[in-house]
Amino acid sequence: MDTPFTVPDLLRLTVQRCPDKVALYQGKNTLTYKDLDTLSNAVAMRLLAGGLVKGDRVVILLRKSIEMVVAIWGVAKAGGVFVIVDTKLTLKQVAYRLHHCAPKVVIGDKHSRRLLGETHELTYLDAGDFATLDTANGKVPPSAAPIGKDVVAILYTSGSTGLPKGVTLSHENLVTGARIVARYLDIVHEDVVLSILPFHFDYGLNQLLTTIMVGAEIVLQNSTHPGDICRNLKSHDVTGLAGVPTLWVQLLSKLSPFATMDFPKLRYITNSGGSVPERHVTELQRLLPATSIYLMYGLTEAFRSTFLPPDELPSRPTSMGKAIPNVEILVVDEKGQECRAGEVGELVHRGGVIFQGYWNDVEATNRVLKPSPRQLDAVVCPELAVWSGDLVKRDDDGFLYFVGRRDKLIKSAGNRISPQEVEAALMKVQGINEAVVFGVPHEELGQSITAVVAVDQGFTLDQGTVETALQAEIARYMIPHKFVALTVLPRGSTGKVDRARIEKEFGSDKN
Repeated sequence: MDTPFTVPDLLRLTVQRCPDKVALYQGKNTLTYKDLDTLSNAVAMRLLAGGLVKGDRVVILLRKSIEMVVAIWGVAKAGGVFVIVDTKLTLKQVAYRLHHCAPKVVIGDKHSRRLLGETHELTYLDAGDFATLDTANGKVPPSAAPIGKDVVAILYTSGSTGLPKGVTLSHENLVTGARIVARYLDIVHEDVVLSILPFHFDYGLNQLLTTIMVGAEIVLQNSTHPGDICRNLKSHDVTGLAGVPTLWVQLLSKLSPFATMDFPKLRYITNSGGSVPERHVTELQRLLPATSIYLMYGLTEAFRSTFLPPDELPSRPTSMGKAIPNVEILVVDEKGQECRAGEVGELVHRGGVIFQGYWNDVEATNRVLKPSPRQLDAVVCPELAVWSGDLVKRDDDGFLYFVGRRDKLIKSAGNRISPQEVEAALMKVQGINEAVVFGVPHEELGQSITAVVAVDQGFTLDQGTVETALQAEIARYMIPHKFVALTVLPRGSTGKVDRARIEKEFGSDKN
């Protein structure tokens, strides 16, 4: 059997095996693998006719939909770089991404076009017109075909500097990631996968690519309401479901029908984006005794790093597991030396799925992509590894456990959130002149977000008013859950705000 090297290869090889099989479900709408191939060819031809050349960026500003999947493969076939932008972002956040990646084309629809503001110099392609594109032009010309080393995607993720970073990924990165995950989850063409996660999230994108690669069926769903999830799990005989900790909390809530329903076809579920509270893991095991539960860890820069085999879950419910196939995970101290069992160190990831660097940000790239601790002295060009900034430790059996983040990036409800970005938004609110934002351990969210702010004298902070103001600046999931108002923020001897003292004093739900 042919080996896929690029994202277009994943679809091409599946079309050869099962052209008439349904690939995508969305409500009452479906699309076969053959039709996905034909429509994405038409999108690619339209992009090429408009002057797109290899390496040009194409922003996809759509909700998760059949049209979005068509757009992803259309851009990839044309040799472009797709940049999926969350439609829940504000105009300012979208504008930053457009300015940063400088796309040649934006693919949107009538619902998302308002997010483009007054941008006039971009070519706009309406996904609502996909059905009218000429599908009789045949295949995309070979001259447009990418190779595995070409960049195919930029995924934006929050960074410790406060501004989102563009994580660049090659075809090889995405294909290798799909192949590895399909292997350890044992995903096959008979599977039916329910897609709850967004495709601008590497976890959700990998789920899509893996499903297409094996020729399985994927059910697209934007709603995270427990009732909607349960209905689709049942009506589609779903065999695979991926989620973040918040999803499992919602499904296990008293208002959810999950505990009262039976899902005999559900073969596996996976979690990433944060740890699941141990009591929820236990409850999932009780409710789904025949379902394999995989706890996983990954970061956008390395796609997927570790997983805990289901048979280890009863004895190690809080573990991140061990390295995924064809990846090595090292735990090193501040001197770059490997740690012994029980010692806390930085997680370093080496293998074929590490990213190509941050788009247009050499300094940030050099902080994360550094020579692997395991180098042969005679190698002229050292292998680069991802130095994650995550602090972990191993037990005596080699299983990993998450300890915390070195750079204080907040992980809440599966989202990576920059404190600095939230602080900048807070300080635009009238009456607030300083802000410190940090994460506090939370059983359901992973971390909740606390904001300690200095306000003008006589100013009374109204949480509802502040939240309304923030909605114009940042996404809803970035808005703090708790606010503390002070007249002056504590400072150290140098005059700088004493962040450590603030976190210690206000980083508890008791305050």
